[in-house]
Amino acid sequence: MGFNPFIDDFPVESADEWVGDQTLIEILRNSAGTRTNTYIVGPEGSGKTSLLRTAFTPEYRRKMAETRKKLIYFADLSNKSDGNDICEYLADRLKLSLNQLIRDRELLSEIHELTGEISAMPGQARFQNFMQVLHDNWGYMAVIIMDYFELFTMSNSVTQAHHDCLRSLIESGQIQCVVATNY
Repeated sequence: MGFNPFIDDFPVESADEWVGDQTLIEILRNSAGTRTNTYIVGPEGSGKTSLLRTAFTPEYRRKMAETRKKLIYFADLSNKSDGNDICEYLADRLKLSLNQLIRDRELLSEIHELTGEISAMPGQARFQNFMQVLHDNWGYMAVIIMDYFELFTMSNSVTQAHHDCLRSLIESGQIQCVVATNY
């Protein structure tokens, strides 16, 4: 029996819980494996968030971190409107995901030590520097699952510099994006 993980209070533990076309899960997972930026478009309530949470379960994200050096993490932008707030949130979510996904405690300790001074930087600089250090020093690529992406693109507080930051990280191969949006 399936459920909606966005509404229900318990997390998705398995892709078997998805009610719908299983090929959608494989398409999303393949896109994450091949560095393909992906977007999901649909009206509010159509199941975009459920699909993302089902495709990128904690178990799958851990496996990708360990075997493919891909840090897949969620960024729910539904309550973010300021550009710097968004960048700080993305950086904070990345750090949290590092702690959850990297099981090698020695490596994690090294990453935290090197990124310690980055933690004090403001939003956009912190986000960019985290990505660069993880990519250049340890070969990790971040796959950011951004839900409610329309709030990022439509916010008056998100400047061209914020868009340029994301674009440069994507073009450099340091991040990949999977976004869900209502339009």
